[in-house]
Amino acid sequence: MPRSPDLSLPPVIGVTVGAPRDGGAPEGGRYAEAVLEAGGAPKVLAPTLAPDVLGDLDGLLLTGGGDIHPGRFGRELDERTHSLDEARDAFEIDLVQAAIDAGLPVLGICRGAQVLAVALGGTLHVDLGDEVPGSLQHRREKAVVEAHRVDLDPASLVAAVTGGASYEANSSHHQGVSDPGPRLKVVGWAPDGVVEAVELPGTRWCVGVQWHPERLPGAHPSRALFRELVSQAKGA
Repeated sequence: MPRSPDLSLPPVIGVTVGAPRDGGAPEGGRYAEAVLEAGGAPKVLAPTLAPDVLGDLDGLLLTGGGDIHPGRFGRELDERTHSLDEARDAFEIDLVQAAIDAGLPVLGICRGAQVLAVALGGTLHVDLGDEVPGSLQHRREKAVVEAHRVDLDPASLVAAVTGGASYEANSSHHQGVSDPGPRLKVVGWAPDGVVEAVELPGTRWCVGVQWHPERLPGAHPSRALFRELVSQAKGA
């Protein structure tokens, strides 16, 4: 596993971002802050970098953002898909397998959880409202703390890290994991059955959650996911 020779240094966590919007800086500030608070050293990874950047990292955080191009999972592009960034799609999908092969711990958040699924042979719902009968309104304002309940498999890594099998979480997405593929395991659900958490058995530590723990208060159980990512990156 790539590690700094000086183990007293904080582990370097790669934080993926998309292209700058409207001429501004790349997004990712809240994620970087969460990594810092957890004791890690965030390093922003833009799509212009090559996947061999992993040699400088100890862990990987796949962040939220726009939709993944549906062609990546065998669907047609239509008006329901928006905020596409195909360079980011290619970059992050390549990063996932490279990180797993390198033995790096990986945490995917919202879009990041969906990237995990697509990279590992799964598919997404293009729009939950159209494709999941009776689904909740998952596209909420990002600041909303208690959008809906999340129920976790008690034996899952996510439940072990967060210390609970059920709690309220926020929600800001209109796509979601449909088929997790042959490798990912679904370990969390919203009350309407929409997938909320996935993990990859047989690897060091690879977890994805559909909600946004970086936007939740510091006392929320799922903030522990950042601490666990950093701990795993240290080799603890």
